[in-house]
Amino acid sequence: MVIKYDLNDKFLSSNVNELIEFYNEFSNRDDLISWMKGRPKSDGKIYVEENKIGNIVVIIPTKDVDSNYALQCRNVIYKGISQIFVESVKPRDTFFNYAHNVNKGIEYAMKMDPDWIILSNDDMVRVDPPEKLVSELSKFDPSRYDTLFTIPEGLYHSFHRMIATPNSLYSTVAKLHPNRLRKTRLELWKKFNLRYLDALDKGIVGIISKLLYSNKFRHILTGSFTILSRDFVNNISGKVFDDTFINGGEDSDLSLRLIFNGKYSKINYEITDLVGKSLGTGWERILRNVVNEVYLSYKIENGMIPFKYQI
Repeated sequence: MVIKYDLNDKFLSSNVNELIEFYNEFSNRDDLISWMKGRPKSDGKIYVEENKIGNIVVIIPTKDVDSNYALQCRNVIYKGISQIFVESVKPRDTFFNYAHNVNKGIEYAMKMDPDWIILSNDDMVRVDPPEKLVSELSKFDPSRYDTLFTIPEGLYHSFHRMIATPNSLYSTVAKLHPNRLRKTRLELWKKFNLRYLDALDKGIVGIISKLLYSNKFRHILTGSFTILSRDFVNNISGKVFDDTFINGGEDSDLSLRLIFNGKYSKINYEITDLVGKSLGTGWERILRNVVNEVYLSYKIENGMIPFKYQI
């Protein structure tokens, strides 16, 4: 297949019609995934804030190392803890790949020989002080655990989701829903043979989801704030994320591997999320994320992600 790089503008478009034109260029799932794999990845610029508190490194991908979000991380949320910022290409990174930039930050962090690596979005809000994060982490042996989730859960980290299959009731609801983009997304799922996706499993939406999906497997999503041990990162040769994913789905992939291994615990540390301040939260992003939903399903179906139904 000839890789269609020129489609990147349509893929990034804020115009829903152009996004649909993007998907119309692909006749099947294999073609779409081939485009994802062939899409160029730009390298972010590394900035290091090396400190002495705890044997911890926080990796923060950001659009701008001098933005208010990045400065909050540096001077408030993680003050005194070593931080690595991976800044996107300026003025606009048309080939931004979150997973690729984080992997690059992890590669640099491992040279600092930390016990724990934390992956953090830049749009976070401090609740507990950095000293508490350091103190709580000191209670855990990084050779015994792959990851630590937070107590309490955040808006977009350490919370439950479920891998599941949209059922016939889902199809009926999507077809009748007044938001016709729901029907469009369903049509794309069917076109690209999606079988599994990562659905919300909390609150009212989670209750409704239990009716609309079958083949359910509950898991905890790492999301916007992820704590990984040195040994886990070493065991997978530092490539934490699959960078075929394009700014979505890579955390579901990672979370499923972490849950399957079973080497996880929970840490008493609270931090909150602003959610979507960098990449957005509207239907343009939802439709753009179909590529990641399709690829995640492909990996599960082909045994590339450990998975089993949960009764």
